[in-house]
Amino acid sequence: MAEKIVGRVEYINQNKGGFYALKIDGTNYGVGKYPPRGIEQGDVVEFEVEYNGNFKNVARGTLRKADASAAPAPEAKKAWGKASSFDDRQDVISKQAALNTALEFLRFAKENETLPVPKTKNQGYGYLKQLWLEEASFLYGLNTGKEWDISDAVPVESEAPKPVKKTAKKAAPPPPPVEEEWDDELADDDIPF
Repeated sequence: MAEKIVGRVEYINQNKGGFYALKIDGTNYGVGKYPPRGIEQGDVVEFEVEYNGNFKNVARGTLRKADASAAPAPEAKKAWGKASSFDDRQDVISKQAALNTALEFLRFAKENETLPVPKTKNQGYGYLKQLWLEEASFLYGLNTGKEWDISDAVPVESEAPKPVKKTAKKAAPPPPPVEEEWDDELADDDIPF
C-alpha cells in the first residue's frame, strides 16, 4: 500500500531544472515538469507518494484537493524562526555546541579553582563527565527549549581509566671522551735562551 499524504500546500516551487514540487509539512514532493493544475498555495491536498531513489514524488493521477477539515492543523510558528526549520541536523548541531560550551565552562572553573571536588578519589573521572553532560543538557535546553535526557549517559560511580605506564626509553650511552694526545716535546724546546 502506498503512503498517503494529506496536508496544506506551503508553496509550489520550481527548481533550476524546471521541475515543480509541492512543499507540505516541511517536505518537498516532486510533481514533474508542469505545475499542478488547480492547486495553489494554501490549498489542502491529498495524494499518494512514490519514490525515485531518495526523492519523494506525487504518484501520477493521485493529486486532488481535499476537505480542509481533513488536514492537520498548521503548526504555530516559533518565535525564533520558521516552524519546520529545527530538523535533526539542527538538533545534532545544538547538542555539539552545548557539549563544547560545557567543556569550556568546566575548563574555566578549573582554572579559577571553582570546580566542585568529588567525594572520593576514584570518582573523579565519572564525576567530571557527569558535570560536563549535566551542563551540556542545561545549555541545550536553554538554547532550544527542548529537554535532553542524559541520565543514561554515564554513572557517577564510574572510575577513571587506568593510566598507561610509559616506559622510558634508555638513552644511548654517551660516546667515550676523546683523549687528546700530547707530545711531550714541543717544537721550540730546542731553542736556546
